[in-house]
Amino acid sequence: MPIDRLRIFKKALAPGCVIALLCGCSLVFPPAMPTLSATPAPSPTSTPTPISAKAFLQSVAAEAVNYPLRYYSPEGAISLEIPPGWVFNQKKDSGEEVDAISETYGGDVIAAIYHPEPSSKETTAQQATVSFLKADWITARQMETGGQMEFAFDSGDPGWRADGTLVPDPGNGIREDCIFIASTLRNLTYVLAAYPSRAKDPASFRTDFEKMARTLRWEETNPMEFDKSDALQLSSAEPDTLDPALTDAETDGVMGDIYSGLVVMDRSLKVQPALAERWDVTPDGKTYTFHLKKNAQFQNGRPVNAGDVIFSWLRAAGPELNSDTALLSLGDIAGMKEYHEGKTDNVPGIRWIDAGTIQVTILDPVSTFLEKITSPAASVVDRYDVRLPHWELHPNGTGPFRMVQRVPERSILLEPNSNYYDSIPKLKYLMYWISSSPQETLYKNNRLDQMQTAGALLPQILDPHDPLFGNVFIQQRLCTNFITLNNSIPPFDDPLVRKAFELAINRPIYAEVTAGLGDLPGYGILPPGMPGYSAEWKPAMFDLETAKQLLHQSRYFNGSGLSADIQLILPTDGLEYSPTMEYLIDSWENNLGIKISVEGLPAETYRARVKAGDYGPAMMDSQCANFPDPENFYDFLFSGDSAENHSHYRNEQMDSLLETARTEPDWNKRIAYYRTADQMIYADAPIIILSYSGPEYIIWKPFVMGFLPTFAGVPQHQFLWINR
Repeated sequence: MPIDRLRIFKKALAPGCVIALLCGCSLVFPPAMPTLSATPAPSPTSTPTPISAKAFLQSVAAEAVNYPLRYYSPEGAISLEIPPGWVFNQKKDSGEEVDAISETYGGDVIAAIYHPEPSSKETTAQQATVSFLKADWITARQMETGGQMEFAFDSGDPGWRADGTLVPDPGNGIREDCIFIASTLRNLTYVLAAYPSRAKDPASFRTDFEKMARTLRWEETNPMEFDKSDALQLSSAEPDTLDPALTDAETDGVMGDIYSGLVVMDRSLKVQPALAERWDVTPDGKTYTFHLKKNAQFQNGRPVNAGDVIFSWLRAAGPELNSDTALLSLGDIAGMKEYHEGKTDNVPGIRWIDAGTIQVTILDPVSTFLEKITSPAASVVDRYDVRLPHWELHPNGTGPFRMVQRVPERSILLEPNSNYYDSIPKLKYLMYWISSSPQETLYKNNRLDQMQTAGALLPQILDPHDPLFGNVFIQQRLCTNFITLNNSIPPFDDPLVRKAFELAINRPIYAEVTAGLGDLPGYGILPPGMPGYSAEWKPAMFDLETAKQLLHQSRYFNGSGLSADIQLILPTDGLEYSPTMEYLIDSWENNLGIKISVEGLPAETYRARVKAGDYGPAMMDSQCANFPDPENFYDFLFSGDSAENHSHYRNEQMDSLLETARTEPDWNKRIAYYRTADQMIYADAPIIILSYSGPEYIIWKPFVMGFLPTFAGVPQHQFLWINR
């Protein structure tokens, strides 16, 4: 696209900040708890009585599933349909099966799926079955073999069936029928085992087991071929999880494609209806009544009801799941924090009204509650689907796209969700390629339709004859970059050391060495463009003499340096020292006479270490706006009970101040409180603010239409289309 065809838009964000967008063309139910199913629930009584979250989740677990669920093996090689009423159970028949199935949770194992056995190309299902029985059953478990025969799967693949009787103790007369059905393909053998004698109705069980076994099919474990004419190809890292309650991803990727919640943030960062058709708010701003859309469905066509929302929220915030993000989204709800901490089973802030209506009461009239529940942690999951082990291989969400195939470490293929409650996406497929190859290479080879790049490549990108040619969008994300100091361990449990490290860095020079990223020197926690940002807040952030004095006064100074070792971890592609990191290390080592070690970690390992709290004294970190409110930075990073408070900063005065600011309806007063918080952060130095992120250069192939730059990650793939 020639440069003169670019339209340049400018939007003033704050004094001195202009961004150009280069655009190419006690949980309460009725006394008789309703059945949480697709059928209408009973009308509530006039005086609902509370029921514990634990009792609710147990009742959901005991529900009979009235439609078949599809199970996927751990590596996704096979799948099969589980009969209604059967559940997976952690209780093992032995240490050898992949997963065990029972009629109720905690009940006897009635079926099991056994680990795939390696086999040669010539091995038949019959041979594999005989080998399996000889090795593990006939002698070891006193099995008497019965009849054997061929078994036909619905897929057409050949199989083998063997019947027998277990005689674990011939002396006591106990005999137990057993059935084994095997399938062999791709040099692997899966064996399904069943124990009819353990079932409540052995005859019906045999019928159901054989029906289940026939649905076994081998899944393609290489990325599927797909029609690229109306497909969008994107790049992705391997997701650390596809469980929305556990992810730290934003909704602008696969999480927002597959899942949705009651509300969604649109591309202008305004909250809009999603699964909820509308909501009412009481005059005190504390009680929200959400009315679900009549056509809200899961991707398999099952209608969404209030029980699904309540289950999803209680599951996300439950102490068993130990989610780091649940309280950031749901912590305003009365009783949710205590429930998350395992102190109570009651969540009085959630009430079931009827199958299509939920009432939520929050502790204080905060203005950001709706923005918070647009995050993945508040998404709705299928309460039946998540019973299955490995359900993330094929999740059943409510978002605009549904999973076609997931090949771990290689690809995620999606297609439009025909049961979506809103406009069906125009794309035929959405493919995420998981690759270590540079985006530029994949883009040139037409394996990607979008890439992010540095501004230095703009001349090539704007040349119609260059392989990099595309439409350019400059997208300014609201991000602050900093170093998290672990305030709970030496030497950063000493505020004098923290302040010394902070004052030893020259921010303007640091910003200059960010390799042309366009970063701005950082002073306060809010980035330019964020509501509440002040260009006037520029305290002294570089004072080498004071830094040395503070270090010498600290309790860890040993006369020549620090007595405590300091290691800094950071996400990296394998290079420990970038120009910015080199500058930081030189600033501390040369200016303060201390030794720093650096550990570069792959992004996945880095995230896992942070989640586990295993990051030592310091780590590179950043915070980007999830919603346009200062609470997104101050409360998340500095509140004493926030899961995102990786610095372990604890200050009761700060907690009280942030609580006051969060509930203050007057905007000017709120900002005044946050200015006071800035002063406390500057004095205590729990983190070292470095810079504000520069713009991202987003390049799209010329045939991709409909993209809009945003200041935060929001779902928008459903609005894109291909025009070749």
